[in-house]
Amino acid sequence: MYTTKYSETEKGDMYEFAIRGAKLGLWDWDLSTGTISHNKRWAEILGFENETKEHDLESWESLVHPDDKEEVLNKLNFHLNGGSELYSAEYRIKTKNGNWIWILDTGMVVEEDAQGKPLRMSGIHCDITLQKEAEKNFQEARKLSEEIDRVKTITLRNISHEFKTPLIGILGFSDILLEEVKNPEQLEMIKMINASALELNLKLDQVINLLKIENREYKPKPQKINLLNIVEKKVKYFRPKSLEKNLFIDLIVINHNQIINSDEQLIRILLKSIIDNSIKFTDSGGIKITLDRVEENGKSFSVIEIKDTGIGIPQKNLDHIFGEFRQADERLNKRYNGTGLGLSIAHKIICLLDGKIEIYSDVGLGTKFIVKLPSII
Repeated sequence: MYTTKYSETEKGDMYEFAIRGAKLGLWDWDLSTGTISHNKRWAEILGFENETKEHDLESWESLVHPDDKEEVLNKLNFHLNGGSELYSAEYRIKTKNGNWIWILDTGMVVEEDAQGKPLRMSGIHCDITLQKEAEKNFQEARKLSEEIDRVKTITLRNISHEFKTPLIGILGFSDILLEEVKNPEQLEMIKMINASALELNLKLDQVINLLKIENREYKPKPQKINLLNIVEKKVKYFRPKSLEKNLFIDLIVINHNQIINSDEQLIRILLKSIIDNSIKFTDSGGIKITLDRVEENGKSFSVIEIKDTGIGIPQKNLDHIFGEFRQADERLNKRYNGTGLGLSIAHKIICLLDGKIEIYSDVGLGTKFIVKLPSII
């Protein structure tokens, strides 16, 4: 081991350099006389330019902000009475020009009499005004962000409601017309109206689901469910949509033991979001869904693997794939219509269910989602 010995003078110089470099104010309080002495930096912080090197406790107290004084004195007395190893307080103190700055004041008893009564206390203080201003700015920015989120939630909720009400009427009447109208041309137009209304209804449902999750209106309600039955129903639900694009959608069950204690409604929304995304971005081939079960770190998980042969996602875009109103490539918005909410909703639901999600993708080859749901939440 390499060691270096320094003289007492050298040690003193190094100590002084360290104090100067850190821009710390030093103070030393003689409790027997009540005198507090300090170094030049202590005075400079308060703007006194070393006009005085000594003062007493009363003059120091007069500089402490009235709103902070009681707490500071309580901490100081608590330390003097042996309640803490170190005295530390953050408070505002008045400078020579009348401004208030924030100080971090730290010290400890360094000398006692035979009965353990404090005789001398030493410490440092440093100017933390910039830090406090940064904290204040951060808090204000966070409040502004929360207010923006609140306004966004209210606005989206109102918009969703305003669209949803007439949309229900359009869907209802178009369903009736599909049964009543016989003219082929009129029937084709009604089908287009109905399909467009269904698509808009799906997008509104995504917005509403996202708002409910973000506002914690969706709270998991665990119950004993058969995940296999839920997945089978979702595959059946999406088969017509996949056939419209000449895509296959297959289910492979490796482990049939899929009884778990979880929230069925949230799982249905989760599966719908991911499978719908896979179908949307797949133009040929199809989607293969595999159901299995694994043990990890003593916990049992049901594993749902959803693999498509779609356009794939560039590696650089995987980090923000679960962001709201985002698609892997914003240029795809024109080609693949959508809100960009599906995967964001899926990710939030998985978090609610204490699950895990992994995503693997190759451009031009497809994407694979691996969802792991705990047997018990």
